[in-house]
Amino acid sequence: MQPGVASNDVRSPLQSHLPVDGATGVPYARRSVDGNKARLTDTETPAMKTLCISACLMWFTLAAELASPTMLPHGSLLLPVVCGVMYWSRSSTGLLLSGVFLLLDWIARPTYLPLCPMLLPFIAVMALAPSIHNDEYRTRSLSLRLPTPLHLPLLTLAAVILHLVSSLTITQYLTPNSVLPLLGENLKSLAIIALPVSAVASLIIRLADEFGLRRSFSH
Repeated sequence: MQPGVASNDVRSPLQSHLPVDGATGVPYARRSVDGNKARLTDTETPAMKTLCISACLMWFTLAAELASPTMLPHGSLLLPVVCGVMYWSRSSTGLLLSGVFLLLDWIARPTYLPLCPMLLPFIAVMALAPSIHNDEYRTRSLSLRLPTPLHLPLLTLAAVILHLVSSLTITQYLTPNSVLPLLGENLKSLAIIALPVSAVASLIIRLADEFGLRRSFSH
């Protein structure tokens, strides 16, 4: 610093030894930290948008089923949509959000046992193949070796079976022979809607993977 010239260096004593960018006057270490924060923010924003869209989709699906119980069987739309959210997100946050909506559905329309909120997220952990980049719950030894196009329909079928079993009463558990025909009829009425919806969702997610859309939305 030249004599008689005021210094504009406002760095703290801990930063005084760091090299300074001549154009901006910001220490290089501080620019690196700010850049890392900006990258984290850019990464978290699409994931939060995806979770918000997923929450709105599950909310409207639940509202549609509650508004028309005679036209839509219980769980015929909500179960494939929830499974699709699990399959799309493939993260612990997506599993937790899906479990919350399953619990809300059970509170709004209670059954004998809440099997779907309790067991479906664990089945999803074992059945869905974790992705390479967004694998917060990745466990290679637990993931079942299933063809990729069958992951979502089979998960939906498992959700439908859990839902039907949880809807039985204690007296029906004691008489399984008379309940099996009823379960078969209820399974047909649910599967005829849930499985095609699940197949369409699986196709859309597959196309999104091929064109890189799921990665851009989720990361």
